Amino acid sequence: MDAAALLKSQGWRGLGHSLHHSDDSIGLARPILFSQKQNVLGLGTTTHRTSDTWWMNAFDQQLKGMENKDNGPGLVQTLKGGELNKIQGRHSKYGVIGSGGLYSGFISGGLLRGTMETEESSSDTGESDGESTPPTSEEPESGLETDVKQKETKAEKRARKEAKKQRKAERAAKRDRKAEKRAAKAVMKDAVTRLADLKGKKSREKEKRTFKETKDARRTRKLEKRSRREKQGDKMAKV
Repeated sequence: MDAAALLKSQGWRGLGHSLHHSDDSIGLARPILFSQKQNVLGLGTTTHRTSDTWWMNAFDQQLKGMENKDNGPGLVQTLKGGELNKIQGRHSKYGVIGSGGLYSGFISGGLLRGTMETEESSSDTGESDGESTPPTSEEPESGLETDVKQKETKAEKRARKEAKKQRKAERAAKRDRKAEKRAAKAVMKDAVTRLADLKGKKSREKEKRTFKETKDARRTRKLEKRSRREKQGDKMAKV
């Protein structure tokens, strides 16, 4: 892309001129100069090296250290001081592959198990243990027990009905008390509003009276002042 040609097509006059069509004082006539950094001051002394593939060198060391002794079927590693041996060692600084590194300080403990068991699990455990509970029969053995139970249930029903009636009566009494309190509050509120209205009327009437009194007093004061002036004028005329 030719930037100069594009600018000239838009009306630029060329090098040494600003983008203004007639006046070079408007805008920048000289190009902006960028300072180019050609040293490594302030950036550190060691540069980033990507060619140092230490793992490839470590594998090459391990491969060179493998030998076939006595022409046997397997290979034997004779190298003991290579880079991979340093990583896999007991006192390795990496501690990930080594047995005594960073992760050797953790202790594996037990898990927290729940104490609640479902019915299915309890039934399964009962069947596995071979213990079976005999079904309990809730049927009465004789007719006397049925009569006693029926009498007890009737008494319980009667007691429950009486308790229910008592609760209803208590609720009704509570509602009546609330209604009475509400009515008393309404009466009190009405009385307060009436008293406030009376006080307001009295205060307004008092203000009107004071206003009238002040108006009359002002009128009398003006009349007295006028009479004094007239008297002074008469005295001056006599002199």
